[in-house]
Amino acid sequence: MGIPWPDVDIRIVDIETGTKDLPLGQMGELIAKSPTIMSGYWNNPSETAIALRDGWLYTGDIAYLDKDAFIFIVDRKKDMILCSGFSV
Repeated sequence: MGIPWPDVDIRIVDIETGTKDLPLGQMGELIAKSPTIMSGYWNNPSETAIALRDGWLYTGDIAYLDKDAFIFIVDRKKDMILCSGFSV
């Protein structure tokens, strides 16, 4: 994926709790924090509470960082997405 955009903080955290930062090279969930990240899902506070915690967006992407801070996305936490009302 590359390096984070300026003013975007990223972390790789453990998949189970999302609270423990993982070392470089270890796969975990990619979370991001920025003034440009969404404030929530439209009329869906329960999903917003899951995705946004303490100002961090939990992306659902499984990723790792290399020694140069490049982000590599390798999987999804959930393999199903909704697209135009269809489960894909």
